[in-house]
Amino acid sequence: MADYHRTYRLDPTPIATGGQATVTRAVHRRTGQECALKVRGMGNAEAADRMRREIDVQSSIEHPHVMPILDRDDAYSWFTMPLAVEPLNGISVPIGQALLKTILTQTIDGLQAAHERGFVHRDIKPSNILRLNDEQGGPLGSGRLGDRKATSRCHNFRSHSYRRDAWH
Repeated sequence: MADYHRTYRLDPTPIATGGQATVTRAVHRRTGQECALKVRGMGNAEAADRMRREIDVQSSIEHPHVMPILDRDDAYSWFTMPLAVEPLNGISVPIGQALLKTILTQTIDGLQAAHERGFVHRDIKPSNILRLNDEQGGPLGSGRLGDRKATSRCHNFRSHSYRRDAWH
């Protein structure tokens, strides 16, 4: 496993901590690029498989509204992605119709790109829709479908295909 501490300087406080991983703001030591570093917790083989699938799925979809993988280790224990300004559940409400239309359009475009490759996101929620800064996405920033923990290969459309626990 590659040591991300050699490549990235980490903030002491995580951005988010979940049952499977921790996300921390990081800065690439050589380039100075800010990013978000997601590190898998010390879980079982299932957790390792979920992180591997998350990295593989995100890496396979190149679309302006799907969060890209910037770097990762060969053991699939961590990866980096662009640092988001805020998740959708962090914006002030109410919002105007123009911004709502932009958010919905960009989210749908990202989901469509995943569907065209046979993937279904099964955990669509405001905290998984991330806004990037203006340099990354235009005047309002770019809405990116972020966390892929509930994405899986779509073989059929039965209801069990949409279980939340399939991709953490």
